[in-house]
Parts: sequence; C-alpha cells; structure tokens
Amino acid sequence: MPENWNGTLVLWSHGRYSVAYPEPVRIALAASQYRAVRGWSIEKALTDQIRLQGWFGRTVGPPRRTIAAGESVRAITATCSPSETRAGLMTFCGNLPGRGRALELRARSRIRAAATGADHRS
Repeated sequence: MPENWNGTLVLWSHGRYSVAYPEPVRIALAASQYRAVRGWSIEKALTDQIRLQGWFGRTVGPPRRTIAAGESVRAITATCSPSETRAGLMTFCGNLPGRGRALELRARSRIRAAATGADHRS
C-alpha cells in the first residue's frame, strides 16, 4: 500500500501461467492466488476476486474507485466482474469470449453470490 495512495484500487487478475503484476504507483494493487491457480477456472477466480474486493474495503478502507484488470485468460475474469463495483476495466492480451458468454458468466457469479450470501457489490 503506497503511503501517498490516491484512492484507486486495481483489482489484478493474473494470467494463466503468470503471477506477475504491474508495479503500483500511488495506487493500491490487490490480487488473489485463486483457489485454482492454473487453468481455465473463470468462475472460481471471479468469486475469489469479488471476495478480495470486499476484504479490501473492510480491512484497508473503501477505495474511491476500483479498476478491474487482467491479463490473458484472467482478462475474462476482470471483464466479468460486476460493472457496478468498478469504475474502469483494463485487459491485456485478453482471451475474451463473445458478449453473450461474458454475460452468462457474470450472471452465474451473481447467482452464486446470492446463494452463498456473499455480497458481490462490496
């Protein structure tokens, strides 16, 4: 957490084979390892990122803005994050599906959040 934090949180979704992340400057960077670190586990990664965003808000404090970002397969994770919880989106080398599939994955995550009591907006 930078001392001169500007209130921006980048919720980083690392790629399929990489746990590399951008170097933060005046921004907070939060990333999870996911329960399934490798492979095509979009739904688990998305659930973990939503939980991480909630943890950050409760533990560090609410950011003024959140930007979902991801590389490779995790660009899908970032894209499927609930749009009402983020101010922006950055994808790098995204392996993005058509809009219909992205919406389906987003709907599944919201249904799962509702069923488990997780707040997908925090």
